[in-house]
Amino acid sequence: MLEDARKKFFNPDPVVRRESVERLWGCWERVKTLEKPNDKKASVTLLLNKVTTQTDVREMLEDEAMKLTDIGNSFHIRHTEVQQILVSDSHIIDYLFHRLFCMIMLVLKKP
Repeated sequence: MLEDARKKFFNPDPVVRRESVERLWGCWERVKTLEKPNDKKASVTLLLNKVTTQTDVREMLEDEAMKLTDIGNSFHIRHTEVQQILVSDSHIIDYLFHRLFCMIMLVLKKP
């Protein structure tokens, strides 16, 4: 899924590039269940604990993880309800992709 999202991101077609963000958010939801598949919140805690023991950095990453989840739920990324906010600016799509991709890679690189 992650590689598929990355390939879509480099496609010049804006529709395909937007799909890359949708796919990446699907990856994020899956990554959040790696440690404890039946308890996503506890799983995220365990994942972030592996990334760092530095309290301030850990708190920052937890805030970022929650914010990324909120973005996926609030914007027209993971859901398609009428109240979702549509992101159509390609620069914002780029920003969101890079922001989440970096978080996923950070979490996955820690054993």
